[in-house]
Amino acid sequence: GKALKRKGDTYERDLARWFNTKLFGGTERVTRAPLSGGGYTSLNAGGADLIGLPLVFVEAKRVEKLNIREALRQAINNTEKRQTPDVPVVITRRSNEKMEDSIVAFRLRDFTDMLEIVYRSQGYIKNLELDESPVDDDDLQMSFLPDA
Repeated sequence: GKALKRKGDTYERDLARWFNTKLFGGTERVTRAPLSGGGYTSLNAGGADLIGLPLVFVEAKRVEKLNIREALRQAINNTEKRQTPDVPVVITRRSNEKMEDSIVAFRLRDFTDMLEIVYRSQGYIKNLELDESPVDDDDLQMSFLPDA
C-alpha cells in the first residue's frame, strides 16, 4: 500500500535528480509530475511521471518484477490519449539496484529515430549526392562513415 507508493514516489524524485545532474548541470529542470503516483488522479490522469524531459514521456516503475510490455503499452496508450509526439519510455529498477543500473525500454522504431539524431549530429551519417534518377524522399541514401 502506502510503502509501495512511497517507494515509487521516491524513485520518480531520484530519477528527476539524476536527469538534472547528468543533463542539465544540476539545474532543476526535471521534476516529478504532481500526483503522478498511479496515474489515476483526475488532474494528471495518463500523464508522464516526469516533467521537463523534452521529447520523452516517462513511465517510471520501481518494482521487483515488471511486465515490460504491459508497462510500455501503458506509456504508449497515455501518449496517444494526450496526443503528444513524445516518445513513450519505461524506466525501471529493482530495490537493490543502483540508479545508474535502471533499465530503459522503448520501441525499436523510437530508438532508431533517436540514434539517427545522435549519429547525424556526430557525423556518422551523411546524405550522399543522389544520381540523376528520380527518387522519393524515402529513398535517401546514407553512409555510416564520419564526415571528413
